[in-house]
Order: sequence, then structure tokens, then C-alpha cells
Amino acid sequence: MNKSIITHALWLAIAVGSFAAGWKIKSGNGTGNADGSSVNINLSGGNSVSGLSSGSGKANTKGKGTAKTGSLNSITTKSTDQLIDEFLNSNDPLEQNFLFAQMLMGLTADNAPGMFESLKGKLRGRDGGRQMALFFQAWGKIDGAAAIAAATAGSEEGEDGRGRGGPGGGGFNVMSVLAGWVATDTDAAMQWLSDIEDDRAKGFYTYGLISGLAKSDATAATDYVIELAAARAAARAADAAAGEPGEERRTPYGDPTQRYINQIADEQIKKGIDTAVAWANDLPDGDLKSAAFDQVAESYVRSDIDAAKQWVAKYAEEDYARRAIGEVAEQLAREDPQSAVDWAASLPESAQGSAYSEAMERWTQKDANAASEYLATMEPSAARDSAVSSFATELDREDPQSAATWAATIADEGTRAETLTQVARSWMRSDADAAKAWLPDSGLPQEAQAQILENPGRGRGGFDFRGGGRGGR
Repeated sequence: MNKSIITHALWLAIAVGSFAAGWKIKSGNGTGNADGSSVNINLSGGNSVSGLSSGSGKANTKGKGTAKTGSLNSITTKSTDQLIDEFLNSNDPLEQNFLFAQMLMGLTADNAPGMFESLKGKLRGRDGGRQMALFFQAWGKIDGAAAIAAATAGSEEGEDGRGRGGPGGGGFNVMSVLAGWVATDTDAAMQWLSDIEDDRAKGFYTYGLISGLAKSDATAATDYVIELAAARAAARAADAAAGEPGEERRTPYGDPTQRYINQIADEQIKKGIDTAVAWANDLPDGDLKSAAFDQVAESYVRSDIDAAKQWVAKYAEEDYARRAIGEVAEQLAREDPQSAVDWAASLPESAQGSAYSEAMERWTQKDANAASEYLATMEPSAARDSAVSSFATELDREDPQSAATWAATIADEGTRAETLTQVARSWMRSDADAAKAWLPDSGLPQEAQAQILENPGRGRGGFDFRGGGRGGR
């Protein structure tokens, strides 16, 4: 079901990934300047990188078993100019990562601008984009103001040429700076972001700020997202009071504050599922808690599905647990669809719909005949309507005629019409003549039929039977 939108790796991971088994990066301090002064690396104990030397500035190697990969078998003190030159001219990914890690270890407020100028425009492709993002994150930690100035200049000029996602080509670099800056100077990073007038840019950059804050202070990150959600709710209320539709508050990707809270959930999960569960439980009831429960449940079911079942079942009657219940049901259905629907039946009636919907979707994919046989045994109920709707909209790809027949058995008028519309659109794309012949007898309103005929590719739920519209398929 998920998700995960934008993630930021620690720059140290590059160095870790650079070595075969046995290499480790521990701790230390690096120095280096744009004028060509050296970066100090201290090696000790065979194939182990023990950290950066704070002493003489000469590489110290002891022990046996020197690495045999390219220039890694003879590491000496190198100037930043040398490191950049070797990095840019190396064709060995292992060596490139190691050299890049050394560059970041030697990054200072003084040499960062010069290193940026040397790298600008020379990092290509996806790997180059990740490397530049890591560079900006590291720069943001030591000199956020200078890093953000360079990143925003790149955003305005589109210097990296990618133009991905955010405003301007350098949008991702701005996010990376904020991820590093907020960890070392939270107030300054937040103040810079608050001064952005472009709402689209601010929303995009906020992902970077929350990513960094979630790593350093989860409580502060959570409070910040709660404040953002409250501000959005107040703005929507003001729009409604003024008779405005508030369309500018929506995005094609849903409520961004729910995606922000998912970033924090991911960091909490890394600390252990018990920590993540306790954090999610403490959130105020509402959409943010729903998103957090969903994100935590997705991870929980992979590590301990029985414990996950017990956790979400405790809150089954709460609206915020619905999506999490769906996550558990989906995972159960992957392994054993029958156990998933049995678990769904054990839940309170108000919670059964989301569980049946997810379970039936997976079951239909695995064995549509068995799924239909189970549906035939269900008594009329809201849960059955959810199960049949999920079954029909999954089956419509392979057998739209049967899907339409099943959809017609849904008791709830709105759910039935919505499901029939989804089936009809899918049928129009696969066999328009058959769909057109069926439509007059489908039971759908004339207006809905006309919309389907006019624009069959519009997606799921193009005609709104409840008001408010739905997303596309």
C-alpha cells in the first residue's frame, strides 16, 4: 500500500558502502581547504579505517592485509584538489565512493564553496544527484546560510539540469541543506523556511527540514508537523467560511502533512518497533495519527504479524486505525487469504470493511474462484459490500462481465454505483463495444453513463456519488 516519498541517507553511508567486509568508519575530525591543503586520514589495524587523525596530518598504517582495490592500497594525505580530481576521473565506483567520503570528511566552512564550484555541473545521473545531495547536507550542517545560498542559486538557475520534482533544478539540493542545517541550527533553518513565500516551494522544502529534524529531535519534528496540520485546517475553515472551495490547499499527492508525519514514523521505526508504536499511540487523534498508524503497521506486520494484529485490533473501533487494519489484512492475505478474512470477521463490525477490502483484493489476485466462493457465503452487510467492491474492481481487468454482475449485488446504493462506474471504465478500455451494450442496463444514472462514454480513461470514481470526488485509478 505504500509510500515513502523522499528519503535522505547519511553521508557516512557512502563510505560504509565503499568497502568490502571488514572496513569500518568510526569517528574523527577532518581538515582541508579549497586552496589545496590536505585532508588527514589515519589508518590503523589491517583493513580498518579507524577515523580521521587529529594529529600530524600524515597517514598512519599498521598491520597486515592492505586493501588491493585500485589506489585504496596506498592511502596518503591528499589535498582537496587531489581528492576532487581523482574522484572525478575515477571509473571505479568503489574508489569513487571512498574518495567522495574523504572529501566530505574534510569539508569545512572555508573550503566548502571551492569544493562546490569544482563539483558543480560534473556530477551526472542518479548517482551524481545523490552525491550532490549528500554534499549539500554535509555543508548545511557546518554552514547552513552559505549552503542554502548556493543551493537556492542553483534552484533559480537550474544548474544541475535535472529539474526533478521541486521548484527549479536545485530543489533537491535545498532540501538536503535543510536536512543538515536543522540538525545543527534548528531556529535558523526554520526561520529561513518560514520566509519562503511560494507555497509550493515551501511545501517541497519542508520535506528536507522534517527529514533532518526527525533524526535529531523527533519530538520537535512531531510538534512542528502538528502545528502545520493545524494551520492547514484553520485555512480550510477560513476558506469554507468565505465560500471558497480551498482547492489550493489540495495537492495531487494528498495532504502533505500526512507525508511529513510518515517521515518521522520511518525514523521512529529505525529505533525499534516498540518505540514507533509508543510514538504513534501518543499522537492526537485524527488524520496524522491515521497516517502514522498506517506507516508503523506496514513495518510491524513484516517483523511480527501476530503482535501487529493485536496492536491494531485494540484500536479497531477508532477511525485512525482503519488504514493500519488494512495493512495487517493485506499482509495476512499475502500469506493466507482465508486467515485474513477470518481475522476481518473477528473485528468489530465498524472495522471490518477496510480489512475485507484489502484481504479480498489480494485473494482475487491469487485465486478469484476461491474468493468468489467465500463471497457467496457472506450475509448482506456493509462489510460484504466492501469485500464485493474490492473483488469486482480487481476482477474487472480479467473478467469485466463477471465483475459487473458481482458489483450489482452490492446493497449500499453509493458503493454499488461507484463500483459499477469503476468496472465500466475498465471495461470501456478493454472492450468498448461490450461495455456500451451493457451500460443502458447497468443501473447507473444517465449522467454517469454519459461521463463514462465521454471520457472512459478518466479513472476510478470519476462520477461522484457521495460528493467531493475521488482519485484516479
